[in-house]
Amino acid sequence: MSLSVREYLERATNQTIPPLVLELILRSGKSFYVKNVYAVDEKADMVPVRVWDLRALNQADLDMVLRRLGAVESRDELENIERLHPKLDQGNLWVLLSEIEAVVEWHSSLWPGVDRPEARQVVVGFRS
Repeated sequence: MSLSVREYLERATNQTIPPLVLELILRSGKSFYVKNVYAVDEKADMVPVRVWDLRALNQADLDMVLRRLGAVESRDELENIERLHPKLDQGNLWVLLSEIEAVVEWHSSLWPGVDRPEARQVVVGFRS
């Protein structure tokens, strides 16, 4: 199955995605970990994405986040980000669809969700 960037983001809309799991890589080389994708307008070139802000975390902090993620049983628990790490933050990224080079799904038992049959399908890539 092949998806466009827009189609992929539409599938991720209205879900809470754990930190360090879904990564947007931009053409500039910068990357961001997605927390939520807001509704994607069919005609808009730019989409709003809530991203995990990891800038204040060092390697020991990231290791702690990963350990605490291992104890998370439901994505609903991710709304209280202080429980994952007090330095973990979030921000809104408005990004042009044409600037997204790749989407990386890192392994996680919480993503993709298994509550929807279409979420269980393996996405190999997308077309821009």
